[in-house]
Amino acid sequence: MNLNISSIFLMSQQIGKRSMIPRQRGRIINVASIAGLSGSGDVEFIAYGTSKGAVVNFTRTLAGEWGEHGITVNALAPGFFPSKMTRGTLERIGTEKLARAAPLRRI
Repeated sequence: MNLNISSIFLMSQQIGKRSMIPRQRGRIINVASIAGLSGSGDVEFIAYGTSKGAVVNFTRTLAGEWGEHGITVNALAPGFFPSKMTRGTLERIGTEKLARAAPLRRI
């Protein structure tokens, strides 16, 4: 929660107050995740999915509140991909099973 939502909340708050709102312009791009848009019965990631869901809703709310100040707020939502962080999930669940749940049927 500290990394995925608290940090972007605190950073946005500070940079907004100190720079963007006074200048009446700015751009914020947050990194969310597909995991924040829907739950999953196959992958155990409740804390991750919850925190990324918070990023999605934080982004939507901040965009609505700060748009009047000329500030745009958007989020990128990448899907699952192989990395050090996901290695255990790939080993536990398997590439083929994870690929079946993906729209293009691949990782």
